[in-house]
Amino acid sequence: MILKNLLWPLARLGEGMAALAARAGLQPVQGEVLAAPAPQAAAADLPRWVEWAGARLGIEAEAVETTVGEFGEFAAGAGPALMQFATESGPGYLLLLKGARGTLQIVGPDLNIHRCPTEELRAAMCRHFEAPLTEEIDRLLALADLPQQQWPRVRNAMLHERLSGKRLSACWLLRHAPTAGFWRQLAHARLPHRLLAMLAVFGVVYCLEILGWGLIGEAALNGRLDLGWLSAWVLLVLSLVPLGLLGGWLNATFALDAGRILKRRLLAGALRLDLESVRREGVGQTLSRVMESQALEALAVNGGLLVLVALVELVLAGWILAL
Repeated sequence: MILKNLLWPLARLGEGMAALAARAGLQPVQGEVLAAPAPQAAAADLPRWVEWAGARLGIEAEAVETTVGEFGEFAAGAGPALMQFATESGPGYLLLLKGARGTLQIVGPDLNIHRCPTEELRAAMCRHFEAPLTEEIDRLLALADLPQQQWPRVRNAMLHERLSGKRLSACWLLRHAPTAGFWRQLAHARLPHRLLAMLAVFGVVYCLEILGWGLIGEAALNGRLDLGWLSAWVLLVLSLVPLGLLGGWLNATFALDAGRILKRRLLAGALRLDLESVRREGVGQTLSRVMESQALEALAVNGGLLVLVALVELVLAGWILAL
């Protein structure tokens, strides 16, 4: 089994977390040596240890749960993540870097990146749930007198139906701590790249609009509105539709992700407030801070994007006037 060779032992889990964070671009604290919990106390102490280890590395380790039915979609977007496996020789730990198109990238104990099908990981995670039901389902299939070649497909469908709501835990997502540098979090989320892509798309949209008006204006002023010029204008107008949708999607996703990072920082700051000072301030000042944070998000994210798009329009308008 491929996964068996990719599991990290408990004694090297600290080294593995640091390697995973470095591979994922989380920039962990360099030179930090993490002592693993004692094997006899690992089951009880592991959640606290993972949280402590993340804090020592300057990152956040968030414990999450998912279901068997949603595991494939969860694994594709979970990385970087730490997952615990139960094996015959004891628990092992899988370091998931990222996933896409049914394949996962996993950091192995040799510190190299290995690829593994998502279905194989799901089967390994759910094996101890599926084992007690397999014999019962096989007896039912035998009674139903189904052809032997159809058994695997029917068995998998029945197992998926029976176990789709079963909870899977012992998984931690590794992320930037909310108190990490704001620009570092934006860069890790690739928001600057998305911003440049959005501005480029809107720039192309406005250039096509100008070209379309130029075609119509030249044809009308020269008195030769033939079918060729009209067809070119129609193609330009039709091409604006997908480009406009793409620009709107990039705008919306940028605003959502930037707002998420901003709210995490605001929440982390709110949780660090002194309780006595909050009591003295009263409900009014606390509520005003919440309202100001909403106004800050609206102005900094949504308003800032509108300003950048308006600058693109201004530059193109200046270029046209100069011509």
